[in-house]
Amino acid sequence: MTTDDAVAFARLDGALAAVGDALSRADLDRLLATEPVLSAAMEAVARLRPGGVDTDRRAAIDRVRTSLLRCRRLGAALVEFTRISLDPSGDGVYSRMGSAIDRTGAASAVVLGPTLEARG
Repeated sequence: MTTDDAVAFARLDGALAAVGDALSRADLDRLLATEPVLSAAMEAVARLRPGGVDTDRRAAIDRVRTSLLRCRRLGAALVEFTRISLDPSGDGVYSRMGSAIDRTGAASAVVLGPTLEARG
């Protein structure tokens, strides 16, 4: 693995750690602030030249996969916590599909669209 590869994977791992930390604290401002860092890190990894997977590259990939799994689990837990918190109060229902029901409990749901949009 080259030095550029190591730096790119380390940046991605660091960005995912920042996302996970923001998710663990339910800090939306901090989570949104990580977006440019994560985007830049993803672009750097996407520009890496394909090559053999040596033990160093495999270890870097495994670290990034572990960080990504942490983010997925924390995100799912935060969504579930939010759903459980809002259900008893009747404030609305939110799902990964972006559906919401208004405060009056109207039967019709409003489709808000995908919850994650790629930016070009």
